[in-house]
Amino acid sequence: MTILALTHAGRFNFANAFHTKGGLEDLHKLKEIVLSFLSGKEEKIKSLATGVGKKYEEILELFLDSNIFIPEKIVLCPYLGGAESTIKGGTIISPSGNEYANYLGLSDTASWDPWAFLKENFCGNEDDIAILCTGKQFLRALGKEKYFKVASMYELLTDVKSISWKAKAGKLLKKPIIG
Repeated sequence: MTILALTHAGRFNFANAFHTKGGLEDLHKLKEIVLSFLSGKEEKIKSLATGVGKKYEEILELFLDSNIFIPEKIVLCPYLGGAESTIKGGTIISPSGNEYANYLGLSDTASWDPWAFLKENFCGNEDDIAILCTGKQFLRALGKEKYFKVASMYELLTDVKSISWKAKAGKLLKKPIIG
């Protein structure tokens, strides 16, 4: 089972933010890398899941618009990311536009096991592929916040609870970073 996590790119700093022009350009570069990485395996992509916010749905739309593959299921999943946005200084902006100094998410909840969540919902046959459109909060929940980079592709290795960083900002890494 292959699970790829794709992170959002540069975005604006307001509630339910969407990508900047440069962010969208980075996503198009990332899309080309993902398609190259998955070349010949398109029929094995069984699920495509996205967080709730616009920044995640824009990643999803890039792949759905390509018509290169049609997954068996498309999933909207708040665990992969929400519509809130963090701005400089750590202030959180809610979807309604209110600002908060403190945030408590799934990544701050020790009783939630994101690796078990992945196994339960996205691990099927050994050859299946799942693509997740996500961001920092989900990677934090996996225990890998320091590896978060915008417009990146990670392979999530559920059997060993590890992440292999495959591409960042439109460039395939020559040697994946495993954490």
